[in-house]
Amino acid sequence: MICTYGNGTALTETVTDGTNTYTKVGSTVSDATNNQSIVAFVCKNPTPGTYTQTLTVSSSCQYKGIACYRYSGLDASGTAQAVGAVSASVATSTDALSTGNLTPATQPGLFLAVALEDQTGTTTAAAGTGFTDRSTIASWVTNISQTRGEDKRLTSTSAVAGTFTVNNATNSFVTIAVFVPEPGAGGGGASNAGGRSLLGVGK
Repeated sequence: MICTYGNGTALTETVTDGTNTYTKVGSTVSDATNNQSIVAFVCKNPTPGTYTQTLTVSSSCQYKGIACYRYSGLDASGTAQAVGAVSASVATSTDALSTGNLTPATQPGLFLAVALEDQTGTTTAAAGTGFTDRSTIASWVTNISQTRGEDKRLTSTSAVAGTFTVNNATNSFVTIAVFVPEPGAGGGGASNAGGRSLLGVGK
């Protein structure tokens, strides 16, 4: 689950739905210039059902949103990892927008990366080389024009970055990547169980 809110410094964040447990992964990535933050949560072994997720932050702010990426075949007891970056005026060359490197503590596992444009504009980000595009969320939060998700299965503990290619170099992005291991070695691998779902938006 990827959450965003309009503040240039990290606040205290929680996600609830009344039943399941959501755990923050890594650190919040904050753009102090454009006042937008992005943070990742995981929910392991959720109880089947329909839920309304709520993002709560420790200070009032605008431009909040939640997006959920659903997968099966991951380790419910494994430790998730995350990394992220703020990037301004990114070059338009292939894979120039990056989350920064994440070194998986184990393998195999799922690597999910998300890029969020945090200025009003028309800049778009395409999935990076070797990634499966998990589509965009266009205008899911007021004044944010696009978010791009991508993923791939990792079978190595070598450092890896989520990369994207942008169509112009005018706007800023906040990016985040999450690694969640699969149970044990080998196996059939994680699978996308329904893709990306927009769970909530806010102003």
